[in-house]
Amino acid sequence: MAEVLGGVASGFSVASLAIQIGDSLSKVINFCESIREAPADNQRLMLELHLLSNIISVIQNMVTKDLVPTNVEPVLQRALTLVRHDVAALSILSSELDRKLKF
Repeated sequence: MAEVLGGVASGFSVASLAIQIGDSLSKVINFCESIREAPADNQRLMLELHLLSNIISVIQNMVTKDLVPTNVEPVLQRALTLVRHDVAALSILSSELDRKLKF
C-alpha cells in the first residue's frame, strides 16, 4: 500500500513540476516573441523554447495518463527539477527586460 501511495505522490510531483515549467516557459516565449526585430540567435532560441515547451507538454500528458514507467520517474523528476531552475532564471530575466523595455 505504501508503494502505491509513493508512486501516486511521485506522479503528482512530476505533473506539478511539468505544469510549473510549462507556465514559466510560456511567459518567456511570449516575451521573446514580443521583440519585433529579433536577430537570428533569438529566432534559434525561440525554436528551442518551443521544442522544450512541447516536450514538457508530452511529459505532462504521459504523467496524467499514467504512462510513465516507475523506473523512469526518478530520472524524470531530476530532469524536470533542473529544467524548472533554468526556466525560472529565464523567466526572471525576461520579466526584468520587459520592464526595462517599457520605460
